[in-house]
Amino acid sequence: MDTERKESAETLAKQKQQAAAELEEARRPKFQHRSEVMSSGSITLPAGTVKAFDITVDSSTMQNIQLSGHFRAEGGVGSDIQVLVFDHDSYINWSTGHTTEKIFDSQLKTEGDVNASFSKSGKYYVVVSNKNASFWARTVDTNLRLDYDKRVF
Repeated sequence: MDTERKESAETLAKQKQQAAAELEEARRPKFQHRSEVMSSGSITLPAGTVKAFDITVDSSTMQNIQLSGHFRAEGGVGSDIQVLVFDHDSYINWSTGHTTEKIFDSQLKTEGDVNASFSKSGKYYVVVSNKNASFWARTVDTNLRLDYDKRVF
């Protein structure tokens, strides 16, 4: 009878341990990968202008947030444009002519890759800029996407 009690107690202990592990797993947040197209296709930028796309990040429901893609400009002499990524405050300061921090800056290029990561909640801006051009419009082909893991409830 002692053997049966011991085996029963061991079985009960294993069942409790398994139930605790299952409960812990159920409490752990679940995430699902998402990919959103931010910009795809051609944008025409007259000389001295910019096009901005906004991104809203909620770090309480998103993780591993990555903007990536490619751009290529045509038109005018040199065909150089600039792609920048800012947080909200930096975008406002940059757009009013102030020097500010950038999350990403391609520098002036005809073609290049874009890569930026976000970890804090807030509004961010992706800017395609033809500000450096005095005379020439540029046509910019973009392929930008936002990848992240979204918490599912």
